[in-house]
Amino acid sequence: MLIDQRDFLIKNNNTICPDDTWIPADQTVTIAGREIQGMVYIGTRVDGISGKYDDSVIDPDLPVDEFNSKINPKIGQSKQPWAYGSMDTTQRAIYLEWLATDRSADGFHEGYILLYILGLERRFFIDSPTEQECDTLLFEAKRLLEQYRGQYLGGTIERLLSKFIDTANAIRLPAAEIEPHYSDIQMGGKTPLDIGVAMKNKMETGQPLNHQWFLVLYLLCSGKKLPAPVERALSEFLVILGQLFEKKFPDGLPIPMVTGEIHPKYEAHEQVFTVDLLRHLGKIPDLSTISSLNEEAIELIDQASKIIYDYGRYLATDEYRYSPLVAYKRLPERIKPYCLPPGLKELKIMVEEAMSSNEDIPIIDLLKVLNLDKTFRLYPTQVKKVSQSLKILSCGMAPDPIYEWEGSSFDTPYAIFKLPQDQPWLTEMSNEYQESIMYLLAGFIVGHAREPIHPDAVKILDSYVQSTHLVEEERIRLNANLRIMRDYWPTIQWYRDLVKKTPESLFYPSSVEIAFRIATIDGDVTDDQITVLKGIYKSLKIPVKNVLSDLQSFMH
Repeated sequence: MLIDQRDFLIKNNNTICPDDTWIPADQTVTIAGREIQGMVYIGTRVDGISGKYDDSVIDPDLPVDEFNSKINPKIGQSKQPWAYGSMDTTQRAIYLEWLATDRSADGFHEGYILLYILGLERRFFIDSPTEQECDTLLFEAKRLLEQYRGQYLGGTIERLLSKFIDTANAIRLPAAEIEPHYSDIQMGGKTPLDIGVAMKNKMETGQPLNHQWFLVLYLLCSGKKLPAPVERALSEFLVILGQLFEKKFPDGLPIPMVTGEIHPKYEAHEQVFTVDLLRHLGKIPDLSTISSLNEEAIELIDQASKIIYDYGRYLATDEYRYSPLVAYKRLPERIKPYCLPPGLKELKIMVEEAMSSNEDIPIIDLLKVLNLDKTFRLYPTQVKKVSQSLKILSCGMAPDPIYEWEGSSFDTPYAIFKLPQDQPWLTEMSNEYQESIMYLLAGFIVGHAREPIHPDAVKILDSYVQSTHLVEEERIRLNANLRIMRDYWPTIQWYRDLVKKTPESLFYPSSVEIAFRIATIDGDVTDDQITVLKGIYKSLKIPVKNVLSDLQSFMH
């Protein structure tokens, strides 16, 4: 929704000068040798007295200390940097240094960040920015909130940015699209404007409360905060609460009576200006004046909190000694599908996209989302951890990690496939599956030794796979291995590794038989194929000198 500032009544704006120049986010300005990437006001004053103009405006004529890459942001912080015009030269240098970076550095006095926010507030509420620029300003406010959340005592930055974001949502979003939130409610204060607008819409349209909106009312009315374990695992808590709530109140809850109203307005930092939003939003309900809430629903909040207390040490595992996979396995089965540990959510998205497009994924991409890519070479244990993570998502991978392919590298592509639901994990493959893998590998190594691989060779190997008598999971695995071996050249190293892990009775003579059959498929055996056949013989500890004579015997 495009904001029409004609709906706003601006108060206390005698300090706002229309001659100030706003530098957009896509432009730069150089001040005292620092190149600043927009989103600031530039203006010149005759007297330079702070109280006569917007404190955030940068006057390029005022003196600033010279550029110093080792400048200490804590110098001069005994004096609060309330306004650019009243700063000393060192403070101005510190502020400009912060603006010239990506505006995310730690250790700066909160006063510098608050001045910057004041400029964002003024631009959003007073200057009638375009819809696109509103999005840019809101994105910047959200970025700052995430960057500096919890870094300063008192929470001034958090409260100011949360209020800015809530108010912007209230005046821009349709009421039905506003989503519940909790962090700024827990910092105390009045009903956030966007929450009030959304609840007003629900009251007018007779919509019931779901578990998320009931939690909002509970926090506003009780004045309580969510316990620390619940805050750390908020998404899991909401899922558990939603399950309990749906079972107890399948049709939701009616909104309780609200006795008070709020005259909506927005006060900028240090009350530099005030925006009256009554004409734009109308009066909104003061949700803190609700007299009572459903006691049974409150009990559900306590039950969900207890579950998080009991299992919280396995959630939000960044702060605990458990790895995500170990922690996940210790959770009760009923909440496992909703409590994917860090990395698995991203992995789930990646593999679903790959399976829908029938594309393979380099192993390095899988390792990165699980934060397992911090080694100089690929180790079998890394591939096994990826396989375990995929198993949680009911997925598997090929080449088959059960055999720990030591020939794999970071760029080795893996095929991802869906495993049958509710099946026990197969930790050991049947003898027929192991023999089938050996059969495929020997056939494809010889087939790829002469590119392109002969289409009849692929048909022979595919026909073999379809004729096997395997359980469902093994058949799915074997088909995935068939596809990956068909599309990519497996190495003789893979075969050697597999021989070491497979009983001799399962790979001989079937490996030799299929190798000869593929090599002689058109009656012309190449030198590269002869070399591969010798490698297979060596792996099987068969005298290499017998390759040519055995081949002649096979052909006749």
